[in-house]
Amino acid sequence: MSGLAAGYAHHRARHEHARLALEKVLAGCAESGIDVLPVKGVLTGRLFYRDSGERPIQDVDLRVRPEDLARVERTGKRKGWRLLSRSWAYHTLAFDLLGFLVEFESHVGPPGLCGLRVDDMLRRARASTAPLGMPHLQPELHDHAVLLCVNAFKDKMIDAVPGAIRDLELLPAQVGFDAKRLVALAVESGVATISWIVANWLVETRRSVVWRELRDALGRVVPRRRYAWLFSRAIRSRVPPRQALRVLARAGSDRVDRQVRALCVMAVEPIGAAIMGIGRRAANVSPVGRTVESTRA
Repeated sequence: MSGLAAGYAHHRARHEHARLALEKVLAGCAESGIDVLPVKGVLTGRLFYRDSGERPIQDVDLRVRPEDLARVERTGKRKGWRLLSRSWAYHTLAFDLLGFLVEFESHVGPPGLCGLRVDDMLRRARASTAPLGMPHLQPELHDHAVLLCVNAFKDKMIDAVPGAIRDLELLPAQVGFDAKRLVALAVESGVATISWIVANWLVETRRSVVWRELRDALGRVVPRRRYAWLFSRAIRSRVPPRQALRVLARAGSDRVDRQVRALCVMAVEPIGAAIMGIGRRAANVSPVGRTVESTRA
């Protein structure tokens, strides 16, 4: 078997592994009455690509309402899912299920960065069986597009996994995609500037023709042109240290109140992690994993 074919077979096997882990999660959460929305690679690998072997997958990404996180944790404990991390600041949970990383988040990006709510995504999601072969919810295409843009921006594009970037390149070719709808939703969610930065990066570094049109459309509604120029220059030059870029990225929302919230959440997360560490030591429990945010910073 050639190296390329072996790589495809490995990625297909990983997707099947992810599907089995997801099946257990969805069944457990359904018993508890928790709505769960799969996003990113576990879906895009089967929806955007001719073969899931073309799309590497590292984890299963899920979205739930913020008020459901505690119930997810209780469900996981009852079902024997191994808790890897919990962040009270970012409202996230991570479990090891069948040896696969499963991450629950309750916001689109870090809290404060994007105005698109998970509750809105769940309300607009549709029930489906394909392509996973089991009942699940699928995000509305443009909701998913905003999430994919925010996710790539959070990782400053240069730190995003290749699959996340390729998802964005393939996104406009999906049936039902409407550039005007994406632009309107980006404006409504306060991430027009973020979306323009992502589009501009795809045009400049990946020579994407379809994203050139999206960039031009977003350019007509971008409210923070100086910020967009500064951030684009920073990631292009790669001069600022990663922590400086991370702080700059947290201030990406088009709304000042959300910028403040995102920066405050980033500032208090180490305090929460320290408190959890003290609690673990007091209970004589060894930490089993890093926080989800620390693995994506």
